[in-house]
Amino acid sequence: MSTAEKVLARERIGLNVSTGIMGLPETLMAKRPGGLPTNNQLDGYLRDGKKLPGVRSGTGIFYIAPGEAIGSQIRYHDLVFDVPRVYRGLRNVALIIEHPDFRIKKIGDLFVATGHAIGVTKNFPAADGWYLTDRFGIPQGERTSQDNPEARYLWRAKEGYGGAVVRGNDGTYVGDWRYVVASFSPDYSLRVASLACTGTDDLLRTKEG
Repeated sequence: MSTAEKVLARERIGLNVSTGIMGLPETLMAKRPGGLPTNNQLDGYLRDGKKLPGVRSGTGIFYIAPGEAIGSQIRYHDLVFDVPRVYRGLRNVALIIEHPDFRIKKIGDLFVATGHAIGVTKNFPAADGWYLTDRFGIPQGERTSQDNPEARYLWRAKEGYGGAVVRGNDGTYVGDWRYVVASFSPDYSLRVASLACTGTDDLLRTKEG
């Protein structure tokens, strides 16, 4: 995404933030007319200094331990993602799905993540730290200085993860707006942000839900 596109996204995004909290499955299984904001959209919102509690984005991320080859399935707690054959065998990558394509359905005791438009973050870092980002706003490549305004800090799970990217800046689970958190358990309850039907991002409304 170009700088111009990011600016345009910031001008158009408005958010509704729930006062209630819920896990990832409930977040994705509920009907949300405005849709869930992507990681990039939340980045643009936060870049302008607006306050936001820790919320899950609509950007799903799935990865395994560094150096290992992706198999037929990525499982994290009770969340399962069946990996399409074309992505099996890849190493040091993260698979990305964005809402509304990112969905979850309950099958037995498991929650199964689905999505057809799957992106790949190459050179996904093996450790937490400051990195530049790819088109999904996901940190990748070699470490960089936190003094670079385009750098984002990755929080990852050591052995792998499946869930949604979490963003925020008010100290409620996430303290710095430049933190890209890809390690919150899917059953961990967080507040929910959804896109508001507005032409400006000056709106941050709080509603029950």
